[in-house]
Amino acid sequence: MVEAIEDLFVPVLIYNNKPEDESILKSFEEPAWNNPVVRFLNCDGQDVIERHDGIWVTPALAQRLVVSLESSNRDVPAFLQLVSDDGNLAPDAASKLAKATFAMHCYWEGEAKFGSLSGVLSTRAAWDDGKEVVDITYDPQRLDFRCLVEQAKLMECASTVYARDAEQMSIAKELVGAQAKFVSAEFNPRSAANTEQKYYLRNSPYAKLDLSGLQAVKINSLLANSKDAAPEVDALLSPRQKAKVQHE
Repeated sequence: MVEAIEDLFVPVLIYNNKPEDESILKSFEEPAWNNPVVRFLNCDGQDVIERHDGIWVTPALAQRLVVSLESSNRDVPAFLQLVSDDGNLAPDAASKLAKATFAMHCYWEGEAKFGSLSGVLSTRAAWDDGKEVVDITYDPQRLDFRCLVEQAKLMECASTVYARDAEQMSIAKELVGAQAKFVSAEFNPRSAANTEQKYYLRNSPYAKLDLSGLQAVKINSLLANSKDAAPEVDALLSPRQKAKVQHE
């Protein structure tokens, strides 16, 4: 996101506790006691989007960047959109996001397949009782549990569907029968080794990049599911990330 701010905007820092900045604060009707505020102005000093304060977390600021670009009829880079969409970065993520776990014959394939679904925000290769599983965080507003299980069946990634509550268990039993397994809401399968996570990404030229969580999920999926993934992967990278891959 820092790259997006530096390359797509002209960042200006105004302090609220320094006398030399007092006149600037007054010209924009900003009180000296304000919370950190990020405002988006055009070349005439007018607000491009409505002022808001209390923007404390990464996705919220990224969303403001996206909206300001859209309001100015400018393209929104895919890498910035992914940061904006990554609800895992929000402090209240636990109350808005959901967990799901599926067993399949190969968690490398499972991560790659689930990572292609819109609404899946993170994937983790793990183990449960000798089974390879993929632990998923998803946004239920964009992908509900029923649709997730249906997709898992189609992708042959539902040899066991773990249900964390009665509603999930009812849906899982309806869709996969005896392959449904009830677990507690705190169920947390044992993580596979770091070398097993995001297998296709880890064994690619993009492995050393500093990627956002959602970038890693989507790029790993593209590398697994496309014979020539380079153009699609490049579309998700920032200019500096692309330059680093080319340099190495």
